[in-house]
Amino acid sequence: MKPAHANGFSLIEVLVALAIVAVALAALVTAASGQIKIAERTRDKTIAGWVAANVLTDLKLRERFPEPGTRTGTMTMGLQRFSWRALVQTTVESDLRRIDLSVSLKIDGAPDQPVLTRTEFAGRR
Repeated sequence: MKPAHANGFSLIEVLVALAIVAVALAALVTAASGQIKIAERTRDKTIAGWVAANVLTDLKLRERFPEPGTRTGTMTMGLQRFSWRALVQTTVESDLRRIDLSVSLKIDGAPDQPVLTRTEFAGRR
């Protein structure tokens, strides 16, 4: 004689299991999306750091003692286009200049959002 219930899962049990799997997959997709955004931001900051280093080195080599004022430009690096703005200011020390540099990722149609800002000093030699 056969038992009153058959072996296997009922429809309700299968639906509950599928609901649990769907919630877990949604959480995994959200977590993966967050990790991708963090990786992209880290990449952009790293490349912006290289742009900043290049701009500051170029500025210091071209102008031994930079004159106060603003300089702007763009640079392509890592298949991305960056814009930069350097503000050179005097300091209380006459033989020292402050250079505030801002590097932004250039995205068509979007306002520049600074990815990195850096302050350095240049002295008279």
